Parts: sequence; C-alpha cells; structure tokens
Amino acid sequence: MRFFKGGNEEPGFQMAPMIDCVFLLLIFFMCSSSFTAPEAELNIDLPAVSTKTQAKIGEDVIVNVLSDGSIMVNEKQYGSPESKDIPELVTMLTDLTQIFETQPVIIFADPDVSHERVVDVLNACAAAKIKSVSFLVPEERILKISNR
Repeated sequence: MRFFKGGNEEPGFQMAPMIDCVFLLLIFFMCSSSFTAPEAELNIDLPAVSTKTQAKIGEDVIVNVLSDGSIMVNEKQYGSPESKDIPELVTMLTDLTQIFETQPVIIFADPDVSHERVVDVLNACAAAKIKSVSFLVPEERILKISNR
C-alpha cells in the first residue's frame, strides 16, 4: 500500500466556522434578552389609600338605558328617546359631582338598545366630568356567555 505523506504544510486556521459560531452566539443572546423595561422602572403614580382623608361617595347612581332609548335614573326619565343630547342628565350628574367629587356611575343597558344610545350616556358622563363609569350586566347574561 502506498501512503501519501503531506509535505511540511502547516494546517491553516479556518475563519468561516469561527464566524458562524460568533453569529450563532449573537443571535442566541439577542433572542434571549428582553427589550422591555422592567415594571419596577416605569414612572407611574399608583393610587394610595389614605386613612386620614376618605373621598365622599354618595349612593350608587344607576343609569338605566331602556330598549326604546329612554334613560331612567331613580325612576325619573331624563331627555327624550330621540334626542342625542341629554342636558337634564348632564345637569344632574354635574350637581352630583360638585357634592361628591369621585361619584361612580353605573350604566345598565337593555340588551336590545342601540350602542349609540349608550354612547350618548357616556358622553353625558364625560360632560359632567364623571371619572368612574362602569357597566352592570345581569347575572343570567354572564352565565349564558360563560356556558358558550
């Protein structure tokens, strides 16, 4: 058998595999690092509970929006079902916010009422500078949605 003896050549340093390894490491560290700021570093003011000063809150104000578009608060109708503006409701809510600054308002809308009418009530709350608005959903609708 005849064996080939290489000459006195020294093996060369291969750069291509080294560059591949460096790029793979770079991609790995870029994918594993996070680019979002940690929550502890966000500049936000969280609400604090103070036992010295308690905000005055009156009774719950529930605004009922009926299927025909009429708006009822404590069995009193505000505005007509056809009008977009509800000045009587705005006046009542403004008077309420002057007495109770952080008064929440709860909107209970009939399932058959148009969304536009609910937006009219939300606009009235915004005009009266109500800061806390929530929606009331009947329990049977919650059960119906959760059983889907």
